[in-house]
Amino acid sequence: MNARLTVRPLMPALLAVVLGLFAPPASGTEAALHDFDRDSLNTLRESHQGRPFVLALWSVHCEPCRSELALLGPFKADHPEIAVELVAADYRDDRPAVQAMLAEFDLDGVRTWAFADDFVERIRFAIDPEWRGELPRIYLFDGSHRATAISGRIEAETLADWRRSLTDVRSD
Repeated sequence: MNARLTVRPLMPALLAVVLGLFAPPASGTEAALHDFDRDSLNTLRESHQGRPFVLALWSVHCEPCRSELALLGPFKADHPEIAVELVAADYRDDRPAVQAMLAEFDLDGVRTWAFADDFVERIRFAIDPEWRGELPRIYLFDGSHRATAISGRIEAETLADWRRSLTDVRSD
């Protein structure tokens, strides 16, 4: 009887340890998924005023997006001075899948967003009235925030050329 009284206070701690063994690993990406709405691009332009940045749109339902996500983490690591903003163009119900997919990639220093409205056309139009929703879609903003839009998977060489063009502009 005395042993039962001793074990009982330990049960909640023991249960927490056991449940922790089956929990998915913690990911910094999960806590940092921001809402992207019609005004978010303007907010990003203001926060990156005078500095280049990358805006990459992707989806959990887009297989070519996987290779782009794999490319953008190392790009950010090699160029910490350039902000990389990832935006999941998925419906709100897909957020658990968005977070799970982001956790598969090394995206340290990359800020992650997800469409905040299921009326995705409104958000797409606010980003670019010419964009019809094809993914992946990336915008490379120079320091003056002139954007180069690329639909389809971007290649590492294209990113490197864009990065070099920023240096060339600054040295003129």
